[in-house]
Amino acid sequence: MKKTLILIILLLNQNIMAETENSSYAQLLQKIVTHEGVRWSQFGQEERKLLLDYMNWLATTIPSTLSNSKDQLAFWINAHNACVMKLILNHWPIENAMDIPGFRDQLKCNIGGTEHSLVELESGILRPLFREPRAHFALWWGVRGGPRLLPVPYEGKKIDQLLEERTKHFVTDSNFLRIEEIKSDKKTKNVVKISPLFDWFKYDFGKRQSDFLLFIRKNVDKTLAKKIPTRISDVSFLAFDWTVDNVP
Repeated sequence: MKKTLILIILLLNQNIMAETENSSYAQLLQKIVTHEGVRWSQFGQEERKLLLDYMNWLATTIPSTLSNSKDQLAFWINAHNACVMKLILNHWPIENAMDIPGFRDQLKCNIGGTEHSLVELESGILRPLFREPRAHFALWWGVRGGPRLLPVPYEGKKIDQLLEERTKHFVTDSNFLRIEEIKSDKKTKNVVKISPLFDWFKYDFGKRQSDFLLFIRKNVDKTLAKKIPTRISDVSFLAFDWTVDNVP
């Protein structure tokens, strides 16, 4: 009985701490994030302190102690995005993320007491543990070629709503899905160009290579869905833009 009570108290304290730290992280996001991108020029001593405090909390928090899988998913998404911010800030000013040696697969952040690269966070934890394809559109890569960073932290109680919103936003953004009409010989042909994220992670959206096309069709309106082909051979993938997500 005592052990059970102690465990409940620990879990409650962990969740209260999570809300407190998310509040600090929320302050940081509100200061530097817009819907058009990140204002890196706004990073001053106070903003760096907020990020450092949050990274320290991530390093000392065991995500498995959070109350449920939705809270844990939100934790890992926030951890990934904060890690991206830390790695870019450590090399700021910079225009292209690929100019940071080891940005994706060698540089690491301490999350839950273990050092993780961005690739490890994505493909070693988030993808296999949660199997949630919509999470791809919440993961901020810090660059123009990937999803935008929200100006608020992800929370377990709102995670489904936010993932749904981010998915629909991504697949209707012309930066990530473009349909061009080409007319020839009195015929009109749709040329569909899609973010390479769907190519790199195609099997997260279904067992078949082309299942990501079905996923897209389900997340756009009926008019646009009719223009999305069913065969992967009928689409092409956009070049990925590694320019750092930065606005004045």
